[in-house]
Amino acid sequence: MVFLDFHVAGSLREGESLARFSQYGGGGTPTVWVDGLERLSGSNDVASRYQNAFAAAEADSANLSLAIDTGYDSPSGTTTISVTVEIAEAVADYEDCVVQIVVMEDEVTSRGNSFDRTVRQILDPVPLTVGAAGERQTVVRTVDLGTGWQPVNLSAVAWVHRASTGSGSSQEVLNAVQSQSFGTTPIVKMSWGGVKAAYR
Repeated sequence: MVFLDFHVAGSLREGESLARFSQYGGGGTPTVWVDGLERLSGSNDVASRYQNAFAAAEADSANLSLAIDTGYDSPSGTTTISVTVEIAEAVADYEDCVVQIVVMEDEVTSRGNSFDRTVRQILDPVPLTVGAAGERQTVVRTVDLGTGWQPVNLSAVAWVHRASTGSGSSQEVLNAVQSQSFGTTPIVKMSWGGVKAAYR
């Protein structure tokens, strides 16, 4: 299960986040959508409702799986995001689905507060072109990181959802995945001989 925080007020709000908020039909604060279908709103005396909705979503099986990989290039300040969708069971009306990718950041400071899972950039959706069991689709995007963004706190999130339109309409999320931090140093696999040579 992947959580994202779309800010719609204050200095961290983004135009795309506001558009998404309007698409689903905004409510109170906070307003939470689980799998893009179930809306929960408010913060008082609703803990059990949130927990039950999350538990039900986590137990639900998906028709497709997602894999995500990122490559961060420090000199240019860009990262390449690769998302592969693999269909496990046939997806009905897959032509109405899209692959959505966002960049999020933890430990974002605004007005003296620190926020995690803050959406920094929403990339244009890519139509899902596969729907039969065993089929795969790979989406590759290159992203310029914003000024002040900390690569070690950044990661990418991708999901597949139904692209229904109209305010208040649901956009069912079929599955989601989160990458490692952009600033994570990749592990270089070495043979035993290579390890001995490195430590002579």
